[in-house]
Amino acid sequence: DSDWGVLNDEVDDPFLDFDDVDGLGPEEVNLSRAGETSYDVFVHYFGYHGGAFPPSTTIDLRYRLRGGPEVLVQQPLNDCGRAWKVGTFYFDGPTPRFVAANTMTDDYKPFALEVCR
Repeated sequence: DSDWGVLNDEVDDPFLDFDDVDGLGPEEVNLSRAGETSYDVFVHYFGYHGGAFPPSTTIDLRYRLRGGPEVLVQQPLNDCGRAWKVGTFYFDGPTPRFVAANTMTDDYKPFALEVCR
């Protein structure tokens, strides 16, 4: 458990509502109150089970800000161990906003399952 935002204030920490352990989704993360002005969002292709080659997958990421409309962002992930930086949520003004990054990184590869390193 990470302590984000205000130290020892659990209300400003994102939390996992649903953790899908079989890898097929969905997972759900919520943030009740932002303690920071921005939050980067990454999706990490952590690993896979079975088969000689890692399968390609397509990520469907849906978000909603303050009860607004649901927004869908999609991205294929073909390289096991890589992470997709989806973008950044900003809470630095009266209206929260999301700015897409849509970049890939290998920075989190050491944290993937051994089969992906």
